[in-house]
Amino acid sequence: MGFSATQASISSKALREEWCAERGTAELVAAYEKPFEGLTAALRISGRARALRTGGLASQMDRIERLTIPTMVLCGGEDQFRPLRHGERLARAMPNARFETVAAAGHFLPEDASEELASKIAEFMRE
Repeated sequence: MGFSATQASISSKALREEWCAERGTAELVAAYEKPFEGLTAALRISGRARALRTGGLASQMDRIERLTIPTMVLCGGEDQFRPLRHGERLARAMPNARFETVAAAGHFLPEDASEELASKIAEFMRE
């Protein structure tokens, strides 16, 4: 089931009023909305929504959990889309993984706390 133009408009309004009111800027909102402009906006939003479904990833979890390379599972401490317990469980299941959070970030870590995110990644890469 796809999004209607009305749903697309409501989603865009919610993005502007809620997430960006706290953390974003008008320019950031415009950058997120740009791919959804025009007659095919509802189709593009519907495609993005389908990409958020994790069924395909869930079917690969046994393979992911067997990865032995050093791995950092990194989540935003205020993520409203994916509870921290999912990242914690994944890190515990992997033989060479650790779990980290960026406390003041939500689901969009690069936008919410870019400097802390970059610092954690750089530290991990140096180890």
